[in-house]
Amino acid sequence: MKRLYVPEDAETVTGNQTTYNASYTKTPFFLLDPYVGLEIGLTKHVALITRVDYMLPFGKKGTGLVDTDVSWSNFITPSGPRLYVGFMFGH
Repeated sequence: MKRLYVPEDAETVTGNQTTYNASYTKTPFFLLDPYVGLEIGLTKHVALITRVDYMLPFGKKGTGLVDTDVSWSNFITPSGPRLYVGFMFGH
């Protein structure tokens, strides 16, 4: 996972030099994603697809994989429920 954080006061200008206070981190993570899905045939060639899953991240937050000064990154780790609705076309 790659994250870029740019705070509101990210730009500092001193003389003819501009400094940007942004943080970029690359964090590995492991995720378990159990799901329940349903496919409903609407016609011979079209089906309605629905799926609900729950993303479960493993590991401790702030384990050294992320810079300890970047505590905001713990709040944007993917987790929680998701709902998918779509159509599948076939022949």
